[in-house]
Amino acid sequence: MMQAFSEVCGKPTIHFFGHTHAYSRGQSRDHDHLWVNVAASGGNIDYWGELSNADSDELIVSQDEYGFVMVEVTAGS
Repeated sequence: MMQAFSEVCGKPTIHFFGHTHAYSRGQSRDHDHLWVNVAASGGNIDYWGELSNADSDELIVSQDEYGFVMVEVTAGS
């Protein structure tokens, strides 16, 4: 739904999600839509290789460490 919104309105979108206990970020291939995994402090870390891991075309950074996410948004342009 957010990718469709970006396409129709020409505005970038972002969704914050929690799936793994690590940090990941990326973007959709054909849309101005960003992805940020914000579950990096919600329990034990999912260490790379410990479970059945797989690369994703959309995620460009994945780190098996604790952290937090700050976002600064500027309206305009």
